[in-house]
Amino acid sequence: MASQYLSDFNTPSINGNIAKRVLANEILKGVAQGTIETNGRGVTQRFSNDTSGAQIQITQFMPFNQEARELGATINGENFDGTTALQATTNGLGVDVITVINRNIDIPQVTQDMLPIDILGGCMYNLTMDINNNINAMTIGGKIVATFNAVYNETMDFQTITKASATGEEWKQALITMNTLLDDGDADNGLGFFPDNDRCYVFKTSILPYLFKSGAIILGASNYGQEMLAKGGISPGATQDNASGYIGEFVNVPCYKATTLLWRLAAKYAGVPVWSLDNVHGYVSSGYANVRALAQNEQVKIIDSPDGAGVRLQPNFRMGFKSLYAKGNIFLVETGYTNPSTGSLALKAPKSRSISSATTLSAVTFGGASASWDATDGRWEISVINTVETGVIAATATAGSVAKVVVPSGTQAVEVGTNDFTISVTAEDGTKATYTLQVTRAGA
Repeated sequence: MASQYLSDFNTPSINGNIAKRVLANEILKGVAQGTIETNGRGVTQRFSNDTSGAQIQITQFMPFNQEARELGATINGENFDGTTALQATTNGLGVDVITVINRNIDIPQVTQDMLPIDILGGCMYNLTMDINNNINAMTIGGKIVATFNAVYNETMDFQTITKASATGEEWKQALITMNTLLDDGDADNGLGFFPDNDRCYVFKTSILPYLFKSGAIILGASNYGQEMLAKGGISPGATQDNASGYIGEFVNVPCYKATTLLWRLAAKYAGVPVWSLDNVHGYVSSGYANVRALAQNEQVKIIDSPDGAGVRLQPNFRMGFKSLYAKGNIFLVETGYTNPSTGSLALKAPKSRSISSATTLSAVTFGGASASWDATDGRWEISVINTVETGVIAATATAGSVAKVVVPSGTQAVEVGTNDFTISVTAEDGTKATYTLQVTRAGA
């Protein structure tokens, strides 16, 4: 017996003939609700219902960059400007939409019958979440690519702050400075300023407690501060919206939060190790400087599953992003941050990259002496004589992997007997592992 919760899931019959079955596209509505940076805020977005093309064309109007002349001057001082007339010029910009989410989704008939829930609705919700996560991460990753390459080439710089010790005034000044840098535009490309009505801040969720603790965004009396903390917003009257990530306004610019998952996925889009963004706190962007293109069919196609009883959803969602002006994105990073770019970062979908998940170690030393791996106990071990009281721990990731290895810093003291130390490893894709180094010091 078919589940009553999925009765609308059956193919309709009209006069004995099976009718065509399509699924109304709830994804389009969900994407509009779930993207952090929407059209006109941090990004200029264009949408198409045609998924057959590889590009969506966007018209970019180029600046005139006129310079004034002086009437009566020896050079070009006539009543009418003697130089060639200006013509409005545009740049036909093609944003590639070859980043695709189109993996088939099967819903077996037996699952429909046995589970008293809306399986179809749940699948569509999960698919929409995947699309939103990738749109948001692609946008962040694209801005990382453009900006970090520009910083490497010394055409612009990061805004820095020392997170743990920064005062509220220092936080406010840093955020205001970031916004002001957008006011300065991109002179090298003929832009006097970036518009101030299409900007947005995007912060890591991990940075919000520091903003609240320092009072950086609590402007006004104490009752305002209490109200803001209760609502989760960062400005009086603002209520946190988890669907879009909206958390309030700062200097009349809307602010959004991006979760750790999005930043990790963004790192994969940008082609940098996930851990290399640990000390990146957020950014402010202009929509004029960044374009995004999305393409989605009017309906999600449904067919009978070729693998057996049930149905198969066949989504087809395409997207692309391009940052036109790197200086339209100002990133806030920790003081002393090491830029992972070597000037050649490129935006690419994570599933089309080779991203290492290796967390193994090839060598561990204590005081310069090599430890050995004990597969039985699952740890690194080394024995030292009684006169060895201290040592420095070092560890090396397996050759070919891109991993961050963290060992106890400085010189470590060891007592007679066994002494355990923890070594942590984070792979390029964010996979984590911990190892124990056991140092056994002999008795007198």
